Formats: sequence, C-alpha cells, structure tokens
Amino acid sequence: MSRRCFFYLVCCIYSSNIWAAPTTPPTTWGMLIQVVLALAVVLFVIFAAAWIVKRSGAIKPMASPAIKNLAVMPVGSKERLVLVQIGEKQILLGISPAGMNTIHVFDQPVITSKNEVSNDFSKRLMEMIKQRP
Repeated sequence: MSRRCFFYLVCCIYSSNIWAAPTTPPTTWGMLIQVVLALAVVLFVIFAAAWIVKRSGAIKPMASPAIKNLAVMPVGSKERLVLVQIGEKQILLGISPAGMNTIHVFDQPVITSKNEVSNDFSKRLMEMIKQRP
C-alpha cells in the first residue's frame, strides 16, 4: 500500500509540473532542488533493489567442485590459515593483508571430509556440555 501511495505522490508532483503553464522561468535553486530530489529517488531505488536481491538470496556465490575449503583458523586479527583441497592434494595457505603464501602441500589428506570436522566439533561440544555442573 505504501508503495502505491509513494508512486501516486511522485506522479502528482511531476504531472503538476508538466501540465502547468510556467509563468516565470525556473530559478537556479528550484532546478537544483529538483535535481537533488531526483538523484535521491534514484539512489533510493538502487539501494532498495540491492536490499531486495540480498534478502531474497537470488545471487549465490559460485562453488567450484574442484576446489574445496576444508578448514579455516584465524591466527590474528587479519591473518588466518586455510586448508584447501585441490584434486587429491591438500594445501595449507597463510592469508594476510600482504598476500597469500603456500605454507605446505600435503600429498596424503589431512582431513578426509567436512563431515568429519563437524562431527569432531559436535563431540567436543557435547563433552563440554556434559562436564558443566
């Protein structure tokens, strides 16, 4: 309902300017205000469209079947270690603001699947919950 009211309001504002016979030439301030308002409406529409697309989940990141992110461990505020599997090899990468470095290339897998990591975490969490008084 509010969209419809907004649309009617915009139509009324612009239609009165189109059909009315100008009696005096437009002032510089009037033209400036009209341009600023038009720019604000365009920016509002762009941000509203971006928000709707983000909320709907229409754009999803592309996942490559050849490259898998197995584990991430933050080392500092901006540094982290990432274990990536490419084909049969697993690569340990160091990522920092300065760049990305290969730390080690594993020929045998260190982690076999993501399920194993999540099961390990769930087991530890259950143990911690049981230890609480």
